[in-house]
Amino acid sequence: MGLEDGPCASKEGLVSWKPSKTLSTTALVDESTIYGREVQKEELIKLLLEGNDSGNKVPIISIVGLGGMGKTTLAKLVCNDKKIKEHFQLQAWVYVSESFDVVGLTKAILESFKFSANGENLSLLHQQLQHELTGKKYLIVLDDIWNVNAACWEDLLLPFNHGSSGSKIIVTTREKKVGNVLNSKLFDLQQLDKSDCWRLFETHAFHGRNKCENPELESIGKKIVNKCGGLPLAVKTLAQLLRRKFSVPEWTKILETDMWRLPDGVNINPVLRLSYHNLPSNHKRCFAYCSIIPKGYKFDKGELINYWMAEGLLKCCEAYNSEEEFGSEIFSDLESISFLQQS
Repeated sequence: MGLEDGPCASKEGLVSWKPSKTLSTTALVDESTIYGREVQKEELIKLLLEGNDSGNKVPIISIVGLGGMGKTTLAKLVCNDKKIKEHFQLQAWVYVSESFDVVGLTKAILESFKFSANGENLSLLHQQLQHELTGKKYLIVLDDIWNVNAACWEDLLLPFNHGSSGSKIIVTTREKKVGNVLNSKLFDLQQLDKSDCWRLFETHAFHGRNKCENPELESIGKKIVNKCGGLPLAVKTLAQLLRRKFSVPEWTKILETDMWRLPDGVNINPVLRLSYHNLPSNHKRCFAYCSIIPKGYKFDKGELINYWMAEGLLKCCEAYNSEEEFGSEIFSDLESISFLQQS
């Protein structure tokens, strides 16, 4: 799909996954479990609703922050706001990641707008997108951007200057240089403060239990939260793990483990490393299998379980009636600690 042998082409993996499934996603989010982003949400909404002072070019806002900081979540919160829905006639959300196939992305944007996208001719796809956007006020979110090749961006953005004044593009990225290449307004997303981190942890770790009945766990939990560096994903993932290990000895073990201190050169979030280390062996094997799947690939539960079965990863134990039942529990467990995420 798309261009070949160039910086804007798609990258084929070792497994024949369908590339079209890696691109589009949804802006749905459970707002009841989001903490500490009210101010940032209103600031971003204000930027989106203000007039266009960029001449003929559509303004771009880059949400920049560390991995796990909540960039995608913030963008989803904004897109679901009533003021934004009423302001923009069209909204599109496309997950990009490290692949940057201009043809594939253009088709994904058309499809996210609910337009048909046929063929592989970039010029014709550009003409179609330009026609659909002409005179309309639109908002596009390009999620998880890594590409800093200006020529690729020039190719992709060519049709977007024909929308109505007030149209906007949001990109989420870990790299400020992405925002600079796009000549965009940088929106730096910072860590959550301690109180919001604790509220997030409390929601997922205690999960309806009365923390007043567990004062020692509350004390240990707050010390654990302080080790998470204000990263919402780290707090949530660890809280969901500890919910399954709801005892003082287990929480103390997590608090005091040496795994918080990573060796030099190891670029893995210690919380994610801890969560993986504490998985049962069957879960580890099934999750490790997922490493061959392209980042952002969308699959249904049954599809992944069938792959696990085909690889012999679900040799059934007596506690389960079938491999499918065993696989379903593993899938749900991995989802509960955010190792798999619903799109």
